[in-house]
Amino acid sequence: MHLSSSRTIAAIILIAAAKVSAATQPPPIKPLDQASLREYAGVYRWGPDAFLYLQLWSELSGTPQLVAFDESGVVRTLYPTDHDRFFAGPGAAVSTSLESTVQFDRNPQGEIVSLAWQRTGSTSRVARRVQMETREDVRFSNGNVRLSGSLIRPATGLRHPAIIIVPASGPEDREYLLPLVHFLVRHGVAVLGYDKRGVGGSNGDWTTASFDDLAGDTTAAFEYLKTPPDIDHRQIGLFGLSQAGWIMPLAATR
Repeated sequence: MHLSSSRTIAAIILIAAAKVSAATQPPPIKPLDQASLREYAGVYRWGPDAFLYLQLWSELSGTPQLVAFDESGVVRTLYPTDHDRFFAGPGAAVSTSLESTVQFDRNPQGEIVSLAWQRTGSTSRVARRVQMETREDVRFSNGNVRLSGSLIRPATGLRHPAIIIVPASGPEDREYLLPLVHFLVRHGVAVLGYDKRGVGGSNGDWTTASFDDLAGDTTAAFEYLKTPPDIDHRQIGLFGLSQAGWIMPLAATR
């Protein structure tokens, strides 16, 4: 009797485990190009003071992926499975297990207006897409080096202080720290991120550049920010990690 009960319990456990395993198996990933993924990037609002930012980011995998950054601190890569449908795993870049499904909704004009995020076993949450930022591709020069970047402004029409994102070591592009600064944009601060020399749209070669050269690139970004009329050039700051900690003091002294 005891043996039979043990077998029955074991069978129940195995069946339950199989159901859980099947429930967390993700669907096949449907490859999408960068242009298609970029359509989903933007700011989404859960509620009055709760926001989610979607952008293409290569820091997790080395290739651009659509990554969701919640102001609560949760970071998830979104993997496409069908038109306007994605899934997220239980970690920042986990594609082998399903934690949530994400469905984007469009208006009659075909524009994305919201997303519904449903975590397994929980009710769906809806975040509305909001236009809180404007993004402009910009170029500026340090001698013969032409640098390319993006200037992101709060969509208020007011004059703004600004932050320059200074690249870290390695081939960093303009996107590498943007997830950390969308919060600043929605609080009224413009942000300029630029591709390190020899990366993305910038020419030159970062592997042969001195710290003085790289500080000159940051200074060129500062000089550029003094030209747009909606940027308060008396309030321009620098933000960066790693190697930027060496570059920023050099640029600041100039």
